This record gives sequence, C-alpha cells and structure tokens, in this order.
Amino acid sequence: IKASAGTLLIGEARVLAFPVRSAKGMFAWITCPLVLRRYARDAGVELEFDETLINEQSCLATSGVVIDAQKVVLEEYVFDCKGDAGSLAESLKSIMPSNKLWQSLDKHFVVLSDSLFSHFVEQSCEVVTRIRVDDETGTVAKGALFNQEQVPSETMFYCSVSESTRAQNLEPLSLLKEKISGQILQVGGDETIGLGFCDVEVK
Repeated sequence: IKASAGTLLIGEARVLAFPVRSAKGMFAWITCPLVLRRYARDAGVELEFDETLINEQSCLATSGVVIDAQKVVLEEYVFDCKGDAGSLAESLKSIMPSNKLWQSLDKHFVVLSDSLFSHFVEQSCEVVTRIRVDDETGTVAKGALFNQEQVPSETMFYCSVSESTRAQNLEPLSLLKEKISGQILQVGGDETIGLGFCDVEVK
C-alpha cells in the first residue's frame, strides 16, 4: 500500500502556555482554566487545580515567580498568589521531556483568569519593524517599511493529530513519532530570518 495525501489529519495549533515578563524569575509561562480544561479534554488527561482561587486579582503560581510568598508581578500587573501551582506544573512537564527549558516549568508557571490570559496573549506579542530590500538595487525598497507581529519564543502550542480512513495499514502516527518526535521543525514563513523553529514532541 502506497502512502497518499490526507492520511494524517492535523488540527489547529492552540496556545497552552504563553511567556510574559515577570519581576521574579525573569519570565513566567501563563495559562488559564479554560485552556487547561480544553487541553485535558483534547489530550484525554486529568488536571487538578482549584479554579475558585483564580480571579482578576488573584492567581495560582509556582514559587519561582512569587515575591514575599504572596505577590506575582507580570508586566505591569500585580496579583495575589492564592495557591501553589507546582503539582499542575509537574503534570504538564511530561509534555516535552526532551526540552530542558520546559522542564523548568515548576519554577515559571502562573494560572490566571481566562480574561487576563486573553489580554496578555493579545497584547504581549512582539512587534518588530521590518523593511523590504529591492532585489535590483540591493537597498531598501521605497515605501516598504512595515510592522510584523510575532509570537514570542518559548510559547507552547499543542494540536491533535489523527489517522484518516485512508491510512489503512500505513500506521502514519507511528511513523510520525519515529521521524520527528524530539526534533526541531520550521513552520510557516520567514525561515531566513530565524522564525518558526519549533521543538516537536509527538504523543
């Protein structure tokens, strides 16, 4: 049986953890209850945390980003830490066992409210001013100054991957795991300026 297009069904990549600046620990990965519930459903896992402790002024966090045992400062916002997110971080670390930075999640993890997580994801992307070079002159093309919004490095995405009925006896998921799990892939455009490089783990 020969391989054919459509044997793998790859879903939309969704943000699981988003990096923002932290007054302690340099940065923190943030997430929210809605994102965690959606990931648990999609991955078929159980994630336990007390959602009642999270609101617009309070959060759950790991000790590496907590100041004086009670405050978390992300960008210009200050939150009260109402509980430890260490056990939740430990559960999520198994997603990327080969990524040493992700293994420090238990030192850089915060669970915010759904609305605040949405705010940070919308407002904290990197905005870079770029130019376009004229191929004939080798100089900047006239009127070619533009801004580009970029997802920050270390953002954690996940997506679902499944086999279609066309797969039959090909076992494409097993092949995918063998070939790219633990590897670095480049996704999307702007490869020449170093964008889109991702650590990939297939579960």
